[in-house]
Amino acid sequence: MSEKRALEAVVAVTGVPDHLLEETEGFEGGYVFVSHMSGKTYCVESMDQVDRLTAKQKKDMHIYGEYEGFYIYEMKAWWKDLI
Repeated sequence: MSEKRALEAVVAVTGVPDHLLEETEGFEGGYVFVSHMSGKTYCVESMDQVDRLTAKQKKDMHIYGEYEGFYIYEMKAWWKDLI
């Protein structure tokens, strides 16, 4: 997956214009974009990789949708459960 395709996926699923998204440090096999409009952080990863995760590993994921074989999701901040 390229950065361009990952950005295209975020725009298609969330409706956030690409000029309001900034790529930030990602992870192996995925990309991360921050929205200047909402402050949300969107992760892009292949459906195959996400589908291999256990339910426990997915519990903090909010999946917004799928686009051409990629999931676009946001991770729930683990520290919010501590408050």
